[in-house]
Amino acid sequence: MTGDPTAVAPVRSVQAARTATRDAVSGLRRLLRTWIREDGLHPDLAEDVVLAVDEAVTNVVEHAYPGQCGEVRLRLARSAPGELEVTVEDDGTWRPPPEDPGFRGRGVQLIHGLADRARITHSPRGTTVSMCWDAS
Repeated sequence: MTGDPTAVAPVRSVQAARTATRDAVSGLRRLLRTWIREDGLHPDLAEDVVLAVDEAVTNVVEHAYPGQCGEVRLRLARSAPGELEVTVEDDGTWRPPPEDPGFRGRGVQLIHGLADRARITHSPRGTTVSMCWDAS
């Protein structure tokens, strides 16, 4: 046996990539809902996950690639002790949330409020939104 014997491997995982268009939002949402249904995630938690992921994917579609085409990537992983990890990534440009979000512009705040833990990292190479929930 090689590797760390205490490491926890994902029980179930899926990865998907789509062109960052409006169709990507609904397509990835359908994929996520199917995965959640098959996983048996509690319905209340499932709605939080879907809403947070929808926000992250929508942000990529609306902001990451101004005037150009790009890709949005989604990764879902359920680890053995019950943690659900979701990552949304792009290779685009980060746009900081406005100081006064007005009617819209609350996606990042919503993501942090819905996930048990959320981290957003950005660099010249793109943005990664990592979200975790205790799904035991």
